[in-house]
Amino acid sequence: MSHSPVRNIRDKSIRACDGCRRMKVKCVDKETPPCRRCKANRVECKFNLTPGIPEPEASPDERLRALEAQIAGLREEMATLVRGTGGTAGFAPAMAMTPDDEEDHEHIVRVVHAPEAAAGSEEDDEEVVAPLRAEDVDRHQASPGRKRKRTASPSPSARLPAAPNPEQADAGVADPVSAGFCTEAEARRLFDRFMKHAHAFVPVLDPARDTFERLRAKPFVLTVILLTSAQVEDAYRAPSALQVQCRALAQSMSNATLFSAQASLDTVQAMVTLGSWSDLSWRPISYALSLGSEMGLYKCLPHLIRTGLGAGRTRAQAESDRPAVDGARVWMALQKMRLEIAFNEGRPVPFVDEPLDKLRSLLRHPLADINDSRSIVAIEFLQPRVPLHHVWTPDEGDCLPTAEIARVNDTFESRFHYWSSYYARAGLPRDHFLFLQLECQRSHAILHTNIKLLRGVRSRTDVRLMSKDRREILVTALHAADFVVTEFVHGSQGAHAEWGNRYFHIATVFAARALLRLATLLPEHVDLHRVGGDLDALVGKLPWLPGYPFASLMSKIIRRARRNGALPWPLGGTTPGAPDTGVTPSDVPSASEASDPFDLFSMDNLFPLFDLSQLSEDSEVNLDGQDWFDAVRMPDLPATAV
Repeated sequence: MSHSPVRNIRDKSIRACDGCRRMKVKCVDKETPPCRRCKANRVECKFNLTPGIPEPEASPDERLRALEAQIAGLREEMATLVRGTGGTAGFAPAMAMTPDDEEDHEHIVRVVHAPEAAAGSEEDDEEVVAPLRAEDVDRHQASPGRKRKRTASPSPSARLPAAPNPEQADAGVADPVSAGFCTEAEARRLFDRFMKHAHAFVPVLDPARDTFERLRAKPFVLTVILLTSAQVEDAYRAPSALQVQCRALAQSMSNATLFSAQASLDTVQAMVTLGSWSDLSWRPISYALSLGSEMGLYKCLPHLIRTGLGAGRTRAQAESDRPAVDGARVWMALQKMRLEIAFNEGRPVPFVDEPLDKLRSLLRHPLADINDSRSIVAIEFLQPRVPLHHVWTPDEGDCLPTAEIARVNDTFESRFHYWSSYYARAGLPRDHFLFLQLECQRSHAILHTNIKLLRGVRSRTDVRLMSKDRREILVTALHAADFVVTEFVHGSQGAHAEWGNRYFHIATVFAARALLRLATLLPEHVDLHRVGGDLDALVGKLPWLPGYPFASLMSKIIRRARRNGALPWPLGGTTPGAPDTGVTPSDVPSASEASDPFDLFSMDNLFPLFDLSQLSEDSEVNLDGQDWFDAVRMPDLPATAV
C-alpha cells in the first residue's frame, strides 16, 4: 500500500500564527505579520508553536497486532482483579449466545466456566453455539443496545445446563479450607451434617452426585454450606470464628456477582441456600430469582418434557440430560421460595404462576431425586393461596366467600392424598422427613387459608354470630395449628427444628400464636391446659434455634394471656418437663389489675403488631396492638414451613 509523502509543515510560509492556530481560523496576511486578526485585536502576532509532524500511517497488520496486544493486556488485568476478589472466578463463568428463534422457544443458553472463558479469541462475537460438555451450564445473555446474532440451532443435547467438572476448579479460587478457616476434616463434617439434616428443606443439589470433593470446585456453594452448618451449631451462642469468616467470604463472593455480566448455576444454588438461612431472605432469593430467569432455567423442565423425560433410559444413558435436570431442580426451589417470600413478607407474587400439571413430571426422569418432590409439594400447597393474597386491595379479604375457602381446602386434601400415596409407593416410612413435611405443609396451608375469616372477629360473641359453615372452617384451622405445635413439641418435627430455615421457624411460631388465639375463641374444641403446656414446651425449645430470637416474644405473649385470664395457669405452677416461660402464679393479676378495661376474649389484645426485621431480643413488644391480621400494616400470614 503506497503512502503519500508527508508535507513539511514547518515551512513558515504556510503556517498560521499562534493565535489563529489556537482559534482554528484562517490566518489572513500571515506572509506580512501581523496578520489581519492579530492587528484587529491588537495582540502580538507570533509564530512560535510548532505543530506535530504526523507519522506515516501504519499498515493494517501492524494496527491489528497493536490491538491484540492491548486486548491481551486487558485480559491479564481482569484476571488479576478477579483473583483479588477473594476467590470468585470459579463461580462466575462466561457466557455464549444462543439463537433467538421465533418458532423455537426451546433455546437454553450456555454458560461456560471461567478457565474456558479466559481462552477467548477474536472469533467470540461470531461464535456458533457448539455442543456443550458435561461441565457447561446454560445461560441467556442479551447485550444492551446490540441485536443478537441468529445462528444455527444446535441439537437438543447441546443446549442443556450442567454442573461443573471438579477438575476444572480455578486455582485462584479460595474456599474456607484452602483459605485456612478450618481443616478439611472439619469442613467435611459440617458438609455431611448439612446434607443430612438441612439440604432437604431447600433441595438445590443432587446428594448422590454433589459430594464434598465435587463441591470443592464450587467454592461459593461450599462456603455457604459451611456457613449454614456453623450457624446452626453456634445457635444462640456468639458466632464462632469460622462462622464470621465464612459469612464474610460468602458476602464477598455474592457482591462480586452482582454487577458481573456472568452467571452460573453455582451462583444461583449458593444464593438460594444463603437466603434460606438468612434473616434477610427476600434479598438474596430475589437476586437468585433474577439470575435464574436470566439464565433461562424456566425452560429446563419444558425441554425435558419435550424430549421424553428420559423414558426407557438408564441413569448412565440419560446423563446427557443432567444440565436440564439440575436447572429444573434449582428453578423449582426458586418457585417455592418466591411464593413463601410473597406470603411471609406481605409482598406481591413475582412472575406468573406456572402450570402445576407439569411439575410432577420431573420426578419421572431417571436423574431426579426423591428430595426434588419437596419443592414440588410446597408449590402445590402454596399456589392455591395466591388468589387469596390481597396485597394491593387488602379489604377484599374481609368478604372471602365460604365456598371459595372450602374449595381451596378440598384442593389441599386432594393433593395431600396424592402425595401420601406417592411416598407410600416409593417405600418411605411414615416418620420420614418428606412424609412429616407433607403433613405439616397441609396443616399450614389450611391454617393460613382458614384463619383469614378472623378478620374483624374480636370475641367469642363474634364467633357465635358466625354461620355454622364459617365456624367449622375456624375449627379446622384450630386443629391444623394444634397439629403443627404438637408435632413440633412431641413429634419428630422438633428433631429437625434446629436445621430448619428462616421461614420454617417463622411458620412454627405463627402456628403457636394462631393456636393461642383460636383456642381462646373456641375453647370447647380443645384442652386449654394441654395447649398451655405445649406452648410452654415450644418456648423452651426456641432459644436453641439459630436466627431470630422468638423465645422472648412468645414468652411475653403467653405471660400476658395468662395474666388476663385468656389462658389457664399450668397445674402445679409449671408444666412437668417443660421449661419455665418466666410466668409464675405470683404474676396473677390483683383485684386492682383485674379492674383494668380488658376484653378477655378479644384476642387482638394478645397479638402485637410488629415487624420481624425490626425486633430484637431486648425490644419492647406492644401487646395491646390492634388489627394484627391487617394485611396493610402487617405482612401476610406466613407460608408453609420450609
